[in-house]
Amino acid sequence: MDPAKLLFLCEHNDLNLLSLLEWEEEFEQTVEGLRLTYERRRRKRKAPREWAFQRTGAFWEKDIPASTEAEFKQHFRMEQEYFDILVQLLPELRKNDTNFRKAIPIEKRIAIALYTLGSTAEYRVVGKLFGISMSMVGKILNDFCQAVKRVLSQEYLPKEFLTQQKLEECVTGFEAKGFPQCLGAIGICHLEVSAAISNSSLYYNNQDWYSKILFALVDHRRRFLYVNYSCPGSFTPAQVYEESYLKEILESSPQFKSNRQPIAGVEVPVLVLGDAAFEATTVMTPYSQPHGETEKQFNVALQDARQVVDAAFQQLKSRFRRITKSADCHSRRNDIIICCCILHNFLIGNGSNIFDDAELQQEQQSVVTAAAEEESPEQSATEDIRQAISTLINCI
Repeated sequence: MDPAKLLFLCEHNDLNLLSLLEWEEEFEQTVEGLRLTYERRRRKRKAPREWAFQRTGAFWEKDIPASTEAEFKQHFRMEQEYFDILVQLLPELRKNDTNFRKAIPIEKRIAIALYTLGSTAEYRVVGKLFGISMSMVGKILNDFCQAVKRVLSQEYLPKEFLTQQKLEECVTGFEAKGFPQCLGAIGICHLEVSAAISNSSLYYNNQDWYSKILFALVDHRRRFLYVNYSCPGSFTPAQVYEESYLKEILESSPQFKSNRQPIAGVEVPVLVLGDAAFEATTVMTPYSQPHGETEKQFNVALQDARQVVDAAFQQLKSRFRRITKSADCHSRRNDIIICCCILHNFLIGNGSNIFDDAELQQEQQSVVTAAAEEESPEQSATEDIRQAISTLINCI
């Protein structure tokens, strides 16, 4: 600043020249200090973070191409040929690349979903294996389950399953197993859920753990015809059946009566088999207290025929272990269960078994219940049918 001008300002503003010079010097030092601080901070500033974290999981890209067919089936719970069929059937899972990153290929998405369904590993473990985030594992699994339900359910788990063609196929299949006039067998399977749910006491079953019940009707080839996953673990099999839509189907369908066949002088309708825990007149159950060889043989034949439902549940849980993992009762859990049932039917229908028949055989004992003192007309009719079939079985 010009000294003369500075002196003029001091005289007119009653400022001391020395004080003003000191202030100017202090101001310049402050500005210089701020400049040096800014420079130091700028030099120490870290490089900007990448918007996407780069993961190095190469299980799908490196290990799987070098694996054998048996190893592939162990990882993804199905053979390579059926995996390829799913890729063709579910094109909606394919995503487009963006300007920021390449999309995960559809083959890898299906592999992630199947690996997750086939194991009880946490999402973070699966994500690390495939090189994706934990949240992406959940999203891919949810998208996959929704796509399977939309695309495959109409063929492999249709709501309108009771057609004349299906009925004739099942009756013929069970006749080959030694039980006439049978559509399928019903049974329940307890699947563990978390205790931290509302109304948790309803889910506490008689085996002292928390569960939700998968109820199913299974045909002669161990395929699910009908599934219901809504009842808490405290329900009895009879209660589950009463709450299901299957009861209405069996009682209202004219096909059960129109396909009657005469056996030992009795008109026998198409039947559904259950164990003694299903206390329903529309379900054929074994003798609670068999007397004589005829009734014992009937119980043996019925138990052999309804082994299909136990085998189906074991196949389902062995192939898709995710459903045995404890989880809260929410809609996504239901989607996983239904998706696994559809995939089970898809694979069984194409001849893929996770185990051989010999590995699935296990001893089963029916629950024995006390007989009622008085029989209703419906129970009497059921008893006539039971006696007629017993006579036929013992004549074979």
